[in-house]
Amino acid sequence: MKKLFLSMFLFFIPLFSSSTTKTYTVAFLKDWKPYYIIEDDNKLNGYTYELFKEISKKVNLKFEYKVINTWKEVFELAKNGEIDIVPNVGITKNRELLFNFTQPTDTFKIRLFKKHNTFSISNMEDLKTNKVGVISANACNKLITNEISSKKIVFSDLAIALSSLIKGDIDILCYPQSHMNEKLNELKSKEVWE
Repeated sequence: MKKLFLSMFLFFIPLFSSSTTKTYTVAFLKDWKPYYIIEDDNKLNGYTYELFKEISKKVNLKFEYKVINTWKEVFELAKNGEIDIVPNVGITKNRELLFNFTQPTDTFKIRLFKKHNTFSISNMEDLKTNKVGVISANACNKLITNEISSKKIVFSDLAIALSSLIKGDIDILCYPQSHMNEKLNELKSKEVWE
């Protein structure tokens, strides 16, 4: 039961060798709350970080942590063999070519966000006539196809996409719910709703 709990929030761990002397490099995205948090003093926090500390104690593995700015950088480092573990990454067909995944143990709800009091989204047809924002390295970029919205706009990061939504440059933003809610709480924004 404890082993199951220890792996509860991990999405990806490569096959470990039997040697316990190797230090595994774990990539943490700079801004991926609540999974991991970079405090003002640049210390790591969050439940995924705490989980890795417990795994390290229980199974005698050594980890070093590398804070990465964007998912695009994470994927490049993985392709180049510069990181060993990427926690909390969603499973897609392209990512399965790059990573060995564990069984899924956590799910991200993907949601559509819009400005408060603008219009309602009642079915998929409502997306066709609206500008839908996605982040380039996020699963929403694959989920929102041209058949769903011919007005898809791809952004490099969440801050730019969220700003575009608030300004009205896009109508809808597709993104994982937990991270977006953390970001909206941080910004104290009441303008954006699911």
